[in-house]
Amino acid sequence: MWNFSIPYVLKFYIDAIVQSSYMYRYNELGQPIPLVHGKKMICISTRGGDYSLSSPMHTLDFQEPYLRSIFGFIGITDLRFINAQSMDVTPALREVAIASAIEEAKQIAQNFGWEMDTAPKLSTVQVCSINLFAD
Repeated sequence: MWNFSIPYVLKFYIDAIVQSSYMYRYNELGQPIPLVHGKKMICISTRGGDYSLSSPMHTLDFQEPYLRSIFGFIGITDLRFINAQSMDVTPALREVAIASAIEEAKQIAQNFGWEMDTAPKLSTVQVCSINLFAD
């Protein structure tokens, strides 16, 4: 999360790919019609603070609503979020957040029937920014 939303490079990428006639089209009434169907997507983010539903900071989370809106607009409605939160509070909370996010990712992958990678656990240094995966 950057300034309550997404990094500019991700915004640029989304702006480059979400194009009329490519990801959506307009019908004869001028209404947008999504062109991406049957896809699953996982958005994995890291956040310095806690922006969960129970947090007073939740109203400042413009990241997840924007990503749900833009990808829903093109037709991706099976969208899951894994948010490693409180990454900047203490080193102990950071490690808990990373471990929790990895476990959540494994659960989602198992539920989707995806093969599990046996690569070693990511270190804190390797976990950064936002990664988007679409099936």
